[in-house]
Amino acid sequence: LLKPTTQEGGIGISKINNPGEFERVWNEKKLLFKGREYYLQSFIPGIDFCLQLYARSGEIIAYTIQRSLQVESGFYGPQRIMEFVENEKVLALSKHLIAALAWDGFACIDFRQDTRDESYRLLEVNPRIGQAIIGSMMKGVNLAEIGCRESLGMGLPAFKYEHGLYIHPMAYVKMAIQRLAHGKIQEDI
Repeated sequence: LLKPTTQEGGIGISKINNPGEFERVWNEKKLLFKGREYYLQSFIPGIDFCLQLYARSGEIIAYTIQRSLQVESGFYGPQRIMEFVENEKVLALSKHLIAALAWDGFACIDFRQDTRDESYRLLEVNPRIGQAIIGSMMKGVNLAEIGCRESLGMGLPAFKYEHGLYIHPMAYVKMAIQRLAHGKIQEDI
């Protein structure tokens, strides 16, 4: 993946399938983001998992895990269609990482399960709540409330989240437009 260092939300990312394709893609990107720095990142075929959490002194207090159901080819932005799931491997890896960092506060940890060998690869750790916070709240875990209660020294509610599908409002809007324009929902939401 060729990624601009100054963009966010997946904007400007291009997949390069072979070395000969690099020059063509680079020349296109230089026109779009002239003067910006880029870096290359290995592409891992697979499924994205995100664990949003609140931690205290390296211990995860509350979390949700989402598996991305976004299937749009060439889309490298935030998850819009996801399934809230349990995943013991993602949780164990996250617990280990958060403990090693003695993390306090919020984090959003992204993994990709490699379809070649089923291993999990750490993609990134963001020191904030991700866009799926609305989904987490709808599924029973209000991370913002937990962080506020913790900061105020109040007791924390027990947490347990519901499993199931969540579609971000932006995806709903896109699906509604597609339905109006095409009479059906496209596969590449």
